[in-house]
Amino acid sequence: MGQAVPEFWLGLILIMIFYAWLDNPFTGESLLPSGGMYTLGEGFNIIDRIEHLILPVTMGGVTWIAWYSRFLRSQYA
Repeated sequence: MGQAVPEFWLGLILIMIFYAWLDNPFTGESLLPSGGMYTLGEGFNIIDRIEHLILPVTMGGVTWIAWYSRFLRSQYA
């Protein structure tokens, strides 16, 4: 998936899903933030920083797994 679909395109799709379509069942707000490193106007909050890292880390992991699986497949085939 990471090799066939460009990373920016899959990232935009994930933002649409987790920011625009899915809502937090407890607060009614979006499930994940759409961007940025932290919420503006808030002090340092580790939970807020982790929430802002979920989508970028997921995209980096998907891309890395796709590359690594192709590398391993070509090495052992």
